[in-house]
Amino acid sequence: GWNQIFKIMNPNRPDLHVHAEAALTRAQTARATYGIYCLYDDAANHADLLIDAASHSLITRAVVHGKPERDRSATLPTNFNFVSFHVFECDKSADTFHFRLDPATSHAIQLDRHFALHSGQMGVLASGATATFRAVSVN
Repeated sequence: GWNQIFKIMNPNRPDLHVHAEAALTRAQTARATYGIYCLYDDAANHADLLIDAASHSLITRAVVHGKPERDRSATLPTNFNFVSFHVFECDKSADTFHFRLDPATSHAIQLDRHFALHSGQMGVLASGATATFRAVSVN
């Protein structure tokens, strides 16, 4: 199952910046998924940025008004270390979400998406292993 923690924030703010650093704390990377809810209103309305160890990929996922959006993914570098801390970032302006992993590195990944999501809170989530989160901030 999913382990989730949420940070309450202003649900009506038009601009959002989420920063979190995360690393797996157990060597169960074969089935681990972990990351952030950039915006989470409820199970029928959320946008997520996730590392999926099984597929060795970074995934953006969303559900809008109860309808799952198509996932978009990018392959992680071959030397990606799941037990090192990685930076997850998400910026939102109007309906545009900019999802980033490790933005200040040579292996940075950015995926841009458009979702009609306007309210909610930030959260972190993990499934299949234990993840440690630090330096979580919402601006």
